[in-house]
Order: sequence, then structure tokens, then C-alpha cells
Amino acid sequence: MDVGMIVLLALVLSFIIAGRFFCGRICPLGFAQDLIFKIPFFKKIQTFKYDKHLRFFKYVYVFVNHLLIGVILLHVFNLGVSIPAAVAASIMGALFLASVAIKRPYCKFRCSGGAVGSLFNKFSFHNYKVLQDKCNRCGLCLKACKMDIAPYKLEKMPELLECIRCGKCVKACPKNAIISGFGVKKKTPAADA
Repeated sequence: MDVGMIVLLALVLSFIIAGRFFCGRICPLGFAQDLIFKIPFFKKIQTFKYDKHLRFFKYVYVFVNHLLIGVILLHVFNLGVSIPAAVAASIMGALFLASVAIKRPYCKFRCSGGAVGSLFNKFSFHNYKVLQDKCNRCGLCLKACKMDIAPYKLEKMPELLECIRCGKCVKACPKNAIISGFGVKKKTPAADA
């Protein structure tokens, strides 16, 4: 078994155990974006009109790039990967430049590993939950979140695909209304939007 396969299996195992924990605490690309975001910029953008639509793009990218384009280019036409690689590098470069103003745009809009990992958030053993009776919807969790998620608006926070399990919301909550860990039950009472 080669090193790439071992890394892939380890990543999938980490997703099964802790959801997108790898994305929030270990991924070097996420760490690089966090550093770039700290660069002073005249305006930091928390969200924008098509943010939610663009987040869906990473799932489309996984399907189109890894399934359709891969099959067509490599098997039907027997072409190299120079053009797709150049396009991917350009997109990645643009997203890293956007990291100056937007928190983790690569993670939100393009990361195929994160897209696959997000599917495990629903089934992982490590969970997050909002204790609605303690939450006062102050918004500090949203401000701290690397993915611009408002936990207090969610019905089922642990099932949220975008959550990267970074734990910033837990630390930011002055009421200790967000709990996380192994053994935390996934179901939580519905929150008021």
C-alpha cells in the first residue's frame, strides 16, 4: 500500500471519528488561510449575497472534476492533466488571495476533501450541540466561527455540513451554551431562527 492510500484512509477514518475535525484543527491549507485572513485589509467580509450558493460548488466540483472530467480526459481522449491542473491552480490562487478579506474561502467554496468530510459530520462520534435554554443569541459564536456559521440559528448543529469542528464557537460562548465532544447526543431542541 502506497503512502497516498494510507493518508487517504487515515483521513477518512478521522472523518468517521470526528467529522471535519481535521479541517478545523489540522489542515495546513486551512491554517494558511487563517494566517492570510489576519493580514490587515480595509474590509473583512463575513457573508455576501451568493455565499450559500457558492458553498454548494465544492460538491459539484467533486462530482465534475473527479468523476466526469477525469473519465473524459484521461480515459476517452487520453490527454494529460496540464489544462485542468492550470485551471485548478488559478482557482486555488484566487481563493487564497480572497483569504485576505474572507474567512477560509477555499474551505467554503472549493475543497473537495472538505466536501467529502462534511458528509461524515452527521455520523461522526464527535458532536456539537447548542443548549437552547442557555443560549441568548449574542452572536459571539458567529463572530468567532471560521466558516461564518451561526450555531444559535441552527436546529441541528452537529448535522451542519459546513461545521469544521474548530471549537471556536465553544470558546467564544460566554454562557457555555455550546458543548462538544464524544458522547454528546446529536439531537437538540429546535432553535428560533
